[in-house]
Amino acid sequence: MSATSFRAAAVGALAALALAAGALASCAADRTAGAPATAAPAAVPSGAGSAAEARGAATAAASVDEALLAYLATARARHLRADLLEEKGDLAGARAEMEALVALPLGGSAAARDAAQDAWARLARLDVDATPPRLDDAERAVESGLAVSPEETFYRANLLMAKGEILEARGAADAALDAYEQSIAINKKVLERLRTER
Repeated sequence: MSATSFRAAAVGALAALALAAGALASCAADRTAGAPATAAPAAVPSGAGSAAEARGAATAAASVDEALLAYLATARARHLRADLLEEKGDLAGARAEMEALVALPLGGSAAARDAAQDAWARLARLDVDATPPRLDDAERAVESGLAVSPEETFYRANLLMAKGEILEARGAADAALDAYEQSIAINKKVLERLRTER
């Protein structure tokens, strides 16, 4: 599987997971409120005393989840457009797609933060691959992506790998090795966490 196919599949999987989580939350909230099951995600606040309050909370949660799904769908579409533009040799067009994606309001969900960090990493790599390379822009993209979230996820590790590629392009082999080691260490923690959750 190519890197671009993997990226599109990962963003699509994030959207599917968000939709599934929302549907499960909706079913649980609807049973609590005594309402018929709906497809809209819902969360019942503690102390919700009436079905009307529960429905109000469900409507608010549905709009938040719909916003997340719209963000993730937009991310996927921007990546797919960037894939096609890269295939045509239009790196500037692919870069513009990532710039448009990272300019979107982020919201507070982990899935949106992951998608944003993925976009920042891709933007950095596009800058490294530019002719001539735009290494200062690539560094700013990595730093912006790292600032999205301090959580140790695959996406943070991916940004550190991109940082290593930038350092390598600058001829700073030792610093690149350190960045790659940081990436490996985070991915090791992610894999260990996933193993213990099973």
